[in-house]
Amino acid sequence: MLGRVIKRIASHPWIYDQIQLCAGARSTYKRLSSQVAAFNSVIVLDLGGGTGLYRHAWPSSCVYMCLDIDKQKIERFLKKNRDCIALVADATSIPLQDKSIDVIVCIAVSHHLTDAAFAQLIRESERVLKTTGTFIYIDAVWVPDRRLSKLLWKYDRGSYPRTKEQIYSLISQQYRIVHGERYTIFHEYILCRGIKKVDVTTNAEQG
Repeated sequence: MLGRVIKRIASHPWIYDQIQLCAGARSTYKRLSSQVAAFNSVIVLDLGGGTGLYRHAWPSSCVYMCLDIDKQKIERFLKKNRDCIALVADATSIPLQDKSIDVIVCIAVSHHLTDAAFAQLIRESERVLKTTGTFIYIDAVWVPDRRLSKLLWKYDRGSYPRTKEQIYSLISQQYRIVHGERYTIFHEYILCRGIKKVDVTTNAEQG
């Protein structure tokens, strides 16, 4: 009962933002900023971007698109970012053309998805990402011996926490991981950056 009440309250967009900030979003923001500082004038798609907490981690020259299934969060996003693009849609069925996006970022989304849905999100991201594009992933991981983390997972709306190995295995089905790092706030987190698995033979022929 208590868990359901907490989850209902936490779903409110403003409260959601405050919870994310208290849970360490500023630290994640800094980590993301260090990864994207070099991206200029690119099209960025934030999958499950919610209210756009990480929008300003990206250079102002970027075209920023926020996709989320929650209409209330998208409405709050647009109030804060009138110069950006918003999509009310499911990240497992992205309403964009193939190879149309330069960078895709996915933050704190996968623990809300089943393995099948997460794998579908990865496939969809690969479909809409340009051949030379970049995929950036950040989320908390399941570490059984972290007591505080286990308690937080109990009240999190996400039902599918995974280990680092499980996450890497799913992402590696579509991407070659070129950077990975771990950090700790209340949970343990991973940040990884992947690129598309391009056929080396095809590239050689084109060259």
